[in-house]
Amino acid sequence: MDQKELRDLEAQCIQECPPPCTTACPLHVDVRALNAEVSRGNFDAGLQILKKSLPFPGIIGRICEQPCRAVCYRQEAVAIAALEQACADFGDSSNEKSTPTLPRKQRVAIVGGGLSGLTAAYDLAKKRYGVVVFEARASLGGSIWSIAEERLPQSVIEAETAVLTKLGVEVRLNTPVSVAFSAGQISLGQLQREFEAVYLAV
Repeated sequence: MDQKELRDLEAQCIQECPPPCTTACPLHVDVRALNAEVSRGNFDAGLQILKKSLPFPGIIGRICEQPCRAVCYRQEAVAIAALEQACADFGDSSNEKSTPTLPRKQRVAIVGGGLSGLTAAYDLAKKRYGVVVFEARASLGGSIWSIAEERLPQSVIEAETAVLTKLGVEVRLNTPVSVAFSAGQISLGQLQREFEAVYLAV
């Protein structure tokens, strides 16, 4: 192998550094490992790789804008979102441990049940914090409910957000939080007194 061939190989995804697709991803999905497992038909392993980075792979895999494709070294980038969706649809996570043991004493209030708030709730619950989500509407998910059913089925939203209950997250629907004190409503000041931390995801 001459020097030019060697440099051409080095320019591809074979270095110890993360490949461009992973660094371009806001959640740093291990795209190489995902591709390898899907190529073997191992959707269960692919789903586990996704869950290391994505809290809701069935939702995010369907709405991802795939910034990884723009930086891919291949002449025709792989449709990563399609692979993510396949892993979420066909991978089995039934044996996954969901409820953490020995929860911490500290509690966190999350105001807003959209994707940002739900991601924070998921991550904090995984770290064994007590989490309470306050959502003004009658369901979790926020703006993702406006996405077309063909792209993001409601059944997927319901199934993926239900994971939070298994993690011990308390969800209070139809519960708006006001900035100032208002009779019959929960105020931000009240949450600051009752919880060790408050995450605003409105």
